[in-house]
Amino acid sequence: MDSNYCHPVTVAHRGLSILFAMEKGSQPARYAYNILQPRPDSNSDQDDWTGYRSLPFPTELAPAGMSLVRTQRSPETSGLFCALSDQEYVYLFRAAATAIYVNRYRMVEKPHPRVEGKTIAALELAWEVRYRYSGNADVPASEKDIPNALGPDGTPFPEPTYELSLDLGGTDLIEASFSVLLAPTSDGNVQRWQIFVPDLSSGWLQSYSLARTEDGWFSFDADQVDAERHLVQPDMTVRLRHGDKFLELCGPLAATSYVKQEPALTGNEPVLR
Repeated sequence: MDSNYCHPVTVAHRGLSILFAMEKGSQPARYAYNILQPRPDSNSDQDDWTGYRSLPFPTELAPAGMSLVRTQRSPETSGLFCALSDQEYVYLFRAAATAIYVNRYRMVEKPHPRVEGKTIAALELAWEVRYRYSGNADVPASEKDIPNALGPDGTPFPEPTYELSLDLGGTDLIEASFSVLLAPTSDGNVQRWQIFVPDLSSGWLQSYSLARTEDGWFSFDADQVDAERHLVQPDMTVRLRHGDKFLELCGPLAATSYVKQEPALTGNEPVLR
């Protein structure tokens, strides 16, 4: 890994490996990505990396679950982050002291900067549909204005950064870190967002389970959000233990989902009669 970067995070997306990292010493934090794109004519795996490129971010910010409310602001984050893929989009979650900011990206092919006639995998901000001439997601410029993912000049409308405000009970995300996964449900076609945040002062683990919309974003039940502070409440707060001792939470937090599957039959199993 390049010595100019730190906090590496990797994710597998559509058969390729993507490495995310933060530029060392950058304030506010700046992020880059590098894609491992194997080529049959390369001499080594080292030659298959596409090189570090800056990760783009939009200038619009919206509260998660409320895309109608938008401001022109780019949040400053701490550098702690995690990434995951649903194999359609790559999601990047960044932390500030009291909130998590989420963007998602599409993988596209672009002309290779050094090899004529070749392409290279790249990430670009996911698009959203707005009214073409007003550039607004909800208000048309006129009766003739129509929804479209592209503006009049052919430039795509990028999705905003979504701000996920959690009731953290005083936990500072800059120090505590967090982890996000897509958890399966009893319905094989439905997943839920699962977010874990450790409270380092108490040793308890806060868990937030959020519904996932059909377009892949967040949805909240009425009793999940504090009406006065507009913060998402944890669904569960637990303390982990091993045997008769409680575990002390420290270091970066990571989580993964597991779906139990029955082993496939080989045809050599004994038959009971």
